[in-house]
Amino acid sequence: MLAHVNFTLLPFRITHFSPQQQLFCIGLGLYYALVFYRTRSLLCPVLAHGFSNGIIWTLVYATIALANPQATHKTLSGEATLSPTPPVPGQEVALTYRVAGGPLAGATQVSLHCGFDGWKQTADAPMSAIGAGKWSLAIKTPADARQLDFVFTDGTRWDNNGGRDWHIRTKNARGP
Repeated sequence: MLAHVNFTLLPFRITHFSPQQQLFCIGLGLYYALVFYRTRSLLCPVLAHGFSNGIIWTLVYATIALANPQATHKTLSGEATLSPTPPVPGQEVALTYRVAGGPLAGATQVSLHCGFDGWKQTADAPMSAIGAGKWSLAIKTPADARQLDFVFTDGTRWDNNGGRDWHIRTKNARGP
């Protein structure tokens, strides 16, 4: 049960404690103790613990997979939007970025760092403030571009979509 309490040693501080988890653990711990008492073997409680962990993690992953469908390209993580969506090769695409709640919250200037087809032809361009914490910029997509790659910066901090960057396929993109 105590193994499910997270803490730091220096300075000593409990970083995570869940009463529901502790009750669940004590219940399973008593069950494992009963299994050991009846079988006189440590193998059975160890296998039972592994089996219960497998069931719990399967339920956790299934819940995450079913409760969080993938966002469409229209709203990318609630921070960036494109028009048109998807971008059309050889034409302009307007990018709008909302800084509120993201890594660039409170930024007084925002630039787009973009490239195409795996960060080729990279360039930086300052964006224009359009009010309400939003910034905008229109760029021309190369005629042969299959993918638009981009992140945002204020010159010091970066918003790279949680480490994933933004990679948006263009209309009628072919190939890998």
